[in-house]
Amino acid sequence: MKAIKLISIIFAAGFISCGGNINDDDAGKDSGSTSSGRKELYKVVAHRGGYKEAGLPDCSIASMKYTITLKCLAAEIDIVATSDGYALVAHPDGNNKVNGLVPWEHTLEEIRAAGKLSNGEQIPVMEDCLELIADKSKNPLGTHIWIDCKSVTDDGYKYFKQAIDNAYRAIKDKDAFELCEFMCPAGKDVFEAFRQTAMFKEGKCECAWMTATLPGNYYGCWAQLNYRKVIENASGSASDSPVWSGYTPETYIDADIPLSLYNTTDSRDSDFYEKVIPYYPRLKAMFTNYPAELIRRLKSAGVEK
Repeated sequence: MKAIKLISIIFAAGFISCGGNINDDDAGKDSGSTSSGRKELYKVVAHRGGYKEAGLPDCSIASMKYTITLKCLAAEIDIVATSDGYALVAHPDGNNKVNGLVPWEHTLEEIRAAGKLSNGEQIPVMEDCLELIADKSKNPLGTHIWIDCKSVTDDGYKYFKQAIDNAYRAIKDKDAFELCEFMCPAGKDVFEAFRQTAMFKEGKCECAWMTATLPGNYYGCWAQLNYRKVIENASGSASDSPVWSGYTPETYIDADIPLSLYNTTDSRDSDFYEKVIPYYPRLKAMFTNYPAELIRRLKSAGVEK
C-alpha cells in the first residue's frame, strides 16, 4: 500500500485542518490519521450508530458499540443541552423534545426519569460516550464520534451553543480531542453561532459544516454534504431530495477540503452506492444508516479488502 499524503492547511480561523489525499490503489482505510489503529478502519460513518441496520435505539451506547465492532471510522451522535450543564446524546423529536420534555428546560435526572431507551439503557450524555470510545480495550482501533449539534434557534442559538460548550467541556476533561469531531448544520446564521464557541476558537477538535458552498467559506472546516447536493442527476424525488448545488466532489477535493458524502434515507439507496463509491478513495468518509451494507459494497467494488 502506498503512503498516504497529508496536507495541512492553516486557515484564518486559527486552527489546522488535515485533509487526506489518497492514491487510487491505496483505496481503503482512514486517510485522516497517522495512528496505526485508525488505518485499519473503514472510511464509513454510521448515522446515529447505524441504528436502523442494527435494530437498536439511535444514539445509544449499544449502537456505538455496533459501530466499533464494524471497524467504522466514526459513529455519529446528536446532542442537545440540559438545564444542568450536560450534553444529552439524543435526537430530539420535531418539537425539540426528548422523552416529552424540552431538554434545556429540564435536568438530566428529570429527563431520564421520564423514560429509558427501548433496550433498557438510560439516555446517555457525552461523558458516557467518552467513557466508551476512550477505553482502548473497548475501542482498540480508535473509532471516533461525530457530534451533530442540533440547530436550536431559540434565543439566538443560545441552547445550540450551550450544547456544544457542555460537550466540549466533557471532552476537555477526558482529553479526548482526537476522538471527537463536531458537525454544524446547514445555514449561514447557525455557522456564525458555531464559530463563536470556545470549541471552534480553540481548534482542538476537527469540525464540519453541512452547507454546500465555495471552498473558501469553510474557515478550516471540512465539508459534510448530502451526496445529491454535489452529484448531478442523482436519484430522488423533488419532495425528499435536495437540489443539485452546481458544485461537484472535485470542487472540494481539488481545493484540499476534506469531503464526506452522506445519505440517510430510509432505504438502501443503490444510487448512493453507484454514484459515491467511485469517489471513496478520495473522500474523508461515506455516511450512512447501513454501515455493514456499505462496507460489503465497498469490498464488492474492490476499493476495500
